[in-house]
Amino acid sequence: MTQPTTNLHIIDFKWKYSNQKYQQVLELYDEVEKQTKNINLENYNFNFELSKERFCVGYSEKGKYIPCKFNNVITSKSYSQCSYCTKKHGFVASFFFNEEPNENIKEYLSQTHYIYLALFGHGVIKVGTAAESRRDVRLIEQDALAYCFIAKAQGMEIQKIEKYISKKFNVPEFIKSSTKFKNLNFDNKSNIEKELKDLAQRIVSNSSPKEFQDNFFDVKNIQVVDLRSFLFNPTTLPTQVEKELVLFGKFEGLRGKYLILSLDEDLFAFDTKQIEGRKIVGYTDNYRYNSIHQLSLLG
Repeated sequence: MTQPTTNLHIIDFKWKYSNQKYQQVLELYDEVEKQTKNINLENYNFNFELSKERFCVGYSEKGKYIPCKFNNVITSKSYSQCSYCTKKHGFVASFFFNEEPNENIKEYLSQTHYIYLALFGHGVIKVGTAAESRRDVRLIEQDALAYCFIAKAQGMEIQKIEKYISKKFNVPEFIKSSTKFKNLNFDNKSNIEKELKDLAQRIVSNSSPKEFQDNFFDVKNIQVVDLRSFLFNPTTLPTQVEKELVLFGKFEGLRGKYLILSLDEDLFAFDTKQIEGRKIVGYTDNYRYNSIHQLSLLG
C-alpha cells in the first residue's frame, strides 16, 4: 500500500447525461488543489483505502460545489451533510418541513418540475418529481427500469400534485432500497410498458381537482422510456458488503444507492451513502473481501 499524493474527499457517485448518452462518474474534492474532479467510471478499477470517518460532503449553490467550511464528521448513516450545510443548501427544509425556501432553493423551484411514474419491477411503481434541469438523470439514478412523465407544474405546486396522486390512486412516493435490490436481476426482456401506460391513463382520466386539470398531459402524448439497456443487469444478485474500508475491484455499474464491483468471478454491492464523505487515505495492489463481513440486507 502507498500513501496518496493528494487528500481526496469522496463527494458523490452520479449519473450524467449528454448527447443522448449516459455516463457514470465519481465526484471527488481535492483538498490540496481546492477543486472538484470527476472520474469516468466506465472500466475503472478501484483500489481505494478509505478513512474510518465520514466527513460532510458540503453542498451546491447555483451549480457550484461548496465544501463544508467546518470539515464536520458525520456519524449518522442516513445523512451525508452536517446541519450547517443542510441548512445552507435548503432542500430538506423547504421540501420536507415546508419552511420558506432560501435563495438557493428559490432558483431551483423557479424551474418547471415534472411528475413521473417509475417502475422498479412488476407491480412496483412509484410517483415522484423531477426538475427540468435533472429530468434526464433523475430516473436512472433512482434505479427505475422504466418511467413516464404525466404532468408538470412550477415550484411547490408539484408536491401538491404528487401527494394527490399518491393518496387518491394508492401509488407510493417511496420504494425501499431492499425492494430495488431484489429487482437488480429483473428479466431484461420482459414487457413492462403496459403497466406504466395503464396506470398513467387511469390517473389522467380520473383526476378531478380543478386546479390540476391543466397540469396533466394528454394521454396520447405520454411516452414510456425503458432504461434497462443503460443499466448493469447482473444475472445473480451481488453480495452486499458492509464494514469494509477498502474499495477494490472492477466497476460494473451504479444501481440506485449501490456501487457494484466485480472481483474474480464474484459481484459485490456497496452502499454509496456509506462511502460518500470518506477520504482516500491510501491505495492497495491486492485485496480480498472477508466473508464474515459480507452481510445481506435481505436476510
